[in-house]
Amino acid sequence: MLDEAREFAKMCIASNLFDGAVTKKYDASLATKVLPMYDDEWKQLNEWYAKLRETHDNKSGNITVVMSSFKEEEQLTTKE
Repeated sequence: MLDEAREFAKMCIASNLFDGAVTKKYDASLATKVLPMYDDEWKQLNEWYAKLRETHDNKSGNITVVMSSFKEEEQLTTKE
C-alpha cells in the first residue's frame, strides 16, 4: 500500500512540474532535469538522449566530400 502511495505521489509531483514548466510557472530547463526523478518515461527519454549523444560523440566529426566540376564530368562522358 505504501508503494502505491509513493508512486501516486511521484506521479503528482511530475504532473505539477510538467504543468508548471508548460505554463512558465517553473523554469522549463530545470523541470526537465528534475522530471526523470519522478517519472519513469522521462527517465527513459533522458537515457535514450544520452545514448544518442554517446554514439554521436564517438564518431569523428570529419566528413570528406569529393566533388568534380561539371566540366570534368562532361569531358568524361564525351571521351567514352
